[in-house]
Amino acid sequence: MNEELKPGSDIEARGQGVADNACPPSGAVFNQAKIANFSPPPYPHPPPYKARPRGPWGFWVTMGWMILALALSMLAGFVSIIFYAAWANVSGDAPLKDLGFQNLAYEGDFLWISTAINGHLWICLMVFAVFTRACLSGFPASEYMALKKPARLDVLLGVMALGAYYVGSEKLIDYFNVPEPAWMLGVYRSADCVPCLLFAVVVIAPLVEESFFRGFVYKGVENRLGPFWAVAFTAVPWTLIHLGQYEPAYIVSILCLGVLFGLARWKSGSIFLPLALHAINNSIASFQMILFY
Repeated sequence: MNEELKPGSDIEARGQGVADNACPPSGAVFNQAKIANFSPPPYPHPPPYKARPRGPWGFWVTMGWMILALALSMLAGFVSIIFYAAWANVSGDAPLKDLGFQNLAYEGDFLWISTAINGHLWICLMVFAVFTRACLSGFPASEYMALKKPARLDVLLGVMALGAYYVGSEKLIDYFNVPEPAWMLGVYRSADCVPCLLFAVVVIAPLVEESFFRGFVYKGVENRLGPFWAVAFTAVPWTLIHLGQYEPAYIVSILCLGVLFGLARWKSGSIFLPLALHAINNSIASFQMILFY
């Protein structure tokens, strides 16, 4: 029954294990206590993620883009003079030195040349600004420029408002006996390429002006100040760029028209409605000049 205690036997191994458990070394006791009282340092959490600001350019940056666009218009004027001088040599118009710079504004061919050149510069600037913001903030260009289909009711209301504007403005013009704008008469009487002039006035001008003012500028102002000030901040500078073309009575009418286009942009949430109203307005005015004057 009794097993012999031999070196390497099970009895010796069990005895050694009991001895080890019963009398652990002093170093082992210290290590166990140290492990039991150990508390790991707090895990360093990463800083909170800050998402990129998703939205259009701010108010002041938008104003900066608008000032840059107006400065480009001055550059476009100088380039347009060069192109008009070349056109005059080809078409047989009066040379620039005989015409005089003060009369350039009344030249229909100069108008469509300058409108085309200035429109290209504004479109390039606007595309650069919108897509730069889209890359920096992820704000979609289609949302920036309000490229959505307007509702039918908004289109109907916009057309009715434009008709009411026409009736009211004509009544006031007749009441105060305001003559037709001399600038428009001079432009349409002097144009050699009438189709080019019509394309510039009916297509290029509404496309460029509405995309820039009621599209790009409107969104930057609305995001900061709301739709009321967005309508105002787009109507006033749009009116100012027509100062050298119309008499004071017509400037007031143009300001009202700018407010109408801004309201159409706000109500419909689309750039296409004010663009269409602008094109309709210019078409009516152009054909009035051609047919009746």
